[in-house]
Amino acid sequence: MVAEPTVLQFPHGEEPVLQVEVAPDATADDLALVHRYWDLTAYGWRYKVRELGSTLTVLSTVAAHSRAFLLSVGCSLCGEPIEIANRSAGTVLAGPTLTEPRATGLCSACQEHHTAVKEQQQRLAAQQTEQEKRKAKEAEQELRERVAGWTTREREAPCVARTVDGNAELVLLLALAERARAGRSKPLPALSSMESGWTGDVERDAKALSSLREQGLLVVDAQSPLSAFQLGNEGGLMYVPAEVLWSLKLDPDATVDLVAETCLRRATSIGQQPAAEIASLSRLVTTLEANHVIDYLNSLLTKKYGYPPVPEAREVELFDTIIDGITGGYTAGQMIAIVWRAADSAAAWKERNARMGPPEASSATVTMVRKKLDDARERRQPVPEYEPPRWMSVPAALGAARQVLEAVEGPRRRDRISACNQCDINGFVSDEVDGREVASRCLHLPAARRPDDDHVPADLN
Repeated sequence: MVAEPTVLQFPHGEEPVLQVEVAPDATADDLALVHRYWDLTAYGWRYKVRELGSTLTVLSTVAAHSRAFLLSVGCSLCGEPIEIANRSAGTVLAGPTLTEPRATGLCSACQEHHTAVKEQQQRLAAQQTEQEKRKAKEAEQELRERVAGWTTREREAPCVARTVDGNAELVLLLALAERARAGRSKPLPALSSMESGWTGDVERDAKALSSLREQGLLVVDAQSPLSAFQLGNEGGLMYVPAEVLWSLKLDPDATVDLVAETCLRRATSIGQQPAAEIASLSRLVTTLEANHVIDYLNSLLTKKYGYPPVPEAREVELFDTIIDGITGGYTAGQMIAIVWRAADSAAAWKERNARMGPPEASSATVTMVRKKLDDARERRQPVPEYEPPRWMSVPAALGAARQVLEAVEGPRRRDRISACNQCDINGFVSDEVDGREVASRCLHLPAARRPDDDHVPADLN
């Protein structure tokens, strides 16, 4: 016959709110201690734990020989009495007298079931996480292999390009070739790693880089980070132009030669379309120059004077003024001198007007730039050329843009046409071809060579 536990209910003589089951193997002393520990009156616990002996001994004895159940608070799932481990647990659920339900809980059976379900969910989640990690690793390996194969095929494909399409592409390709010359064994940097890109317009640069790749003049370097690639919905390989590294298809010297040949063709082409392309190139370079001057002015305001940059509301006005100066014959270096004077005058004006703060001084600088430019024109006094300070970064492609523009515009410049004794006043020379007189643009060279003489302008070498 199996011995039954001793059942105690508290408080005595009243509606019980606590039932305690004492194990059959408990000694008389254990039973007495358990009884005193759980003894509950209508006003709370009859004895304090410290009155019963060592706290550790009391709690371990009670835990080993008894189980207590709240009758005043049922399981939130099945309604059965909730087992509590000690007095504190009972107080949390039903207050100091165990008659004021304050929280909900689970009975032992429901708790076991809940724990089992939770553990099962955790196991399934861990399995799913492991499966996802394995799939991600497999996908990464597949992507890595696809990228390696794709970059290898691109690198090994022959280059068939004989010219460079696009003004931004032409400028950027020369800048890339010059960078490659400086570090032949290194891939060209990712656009995202450059503070202002190559030309100061990251979106334009990204389009130009993609265009150069489509023309077969650039390839995505195999050392590019894997994060820059992804597989498309139809399995195709996609890349982010601003995140990948690049390599020239040709070696740097051959690339410079191709740029020079393209410049030569554009310089000697006749018609409205070539003229429009050159005008577009000139606008691009002028924009780069103007943005460089504006960057210098903002750096001057913030670093030297502690003022904020030019207000956004006046950025267009400042840009138009700088463009007006450059297209009117002033170099970027001279415009830097003009904006330096303008900033200095605005700072002096602020010192004389105590109510004016740094933002007003920055705004006034825009007005001063226009006044300084107009004054220089009216007085016809020479304006010196200032170099920007060494700490200021210059757009990476600005030097290349100047070279390309000089190579393309040079044969059309009035001063070079006037100084040449081989062409007419419009810069053309005449040759007889098949009994007909054919006009071509003069290159103003010491020996009158033509574009088909494989001439490479000296300023691109």
